[in-house]
Amino acid sequence: MDANSVRDFIADKLEESQQWRTWKAEDYPDDLRNRTSAKALSAAAARVRGYQVDPPDPDLPEGMRSILRLARELDCNDPYADLPWGDEASRVAGRYGFTSELNFGEVPPAEMPEMIDLFTERLYRAMRADQVWIEESGEGDFESDEDDQSWDEQVLGVLRELRDLLNERLP
Repeated sequence: MDANSVRDFIADKLEESQQWRTWKAEDYPDDLRNRTSAKALSAAAARVRGYQVDPPDPDLPEGMRSILRLARELDCNDPYADLPWGDEASRVAGRYGFTSELNFGEVPPAEMPEMIDLFTERLYRAMRADQVWIEESGEGDFESDEDDQSWDEQVLGVLRELRDLLNERLP
């Protein structure tokens, strides 16, 4: 496992969320939360990318340490293929800084290094939840672009299953 690759993977995912929030800010210019979240995600990505992970800095946040342990546990060779980044991790990343209304001075709380360091723990828990989902569902890489079915076909399949279950249980 290459710790720097894992760190860069997390930073890249935060930058993807930041880009999405930037697009939403353009779609909804009167809603400042998207712009605020985009700035917070940009700060978080920069902070994560600056972590010294190999060898680990003694002050490396526990969340990042936990993510690195998860990568080792999963025998991660390629973080983009091997690390669990699904619905929960995407949701947690995408919401970062969105609802922060407090301001303690020049730097919004979500852009403070201490808050970003705490945020990595939330990311770890979300990634762990996605890993549990993968293990319990028997699914592999559920976010792969190489799936045989498109997203629409997968949704239709789930809806058909739900319809059949309802038809069985309802008179």
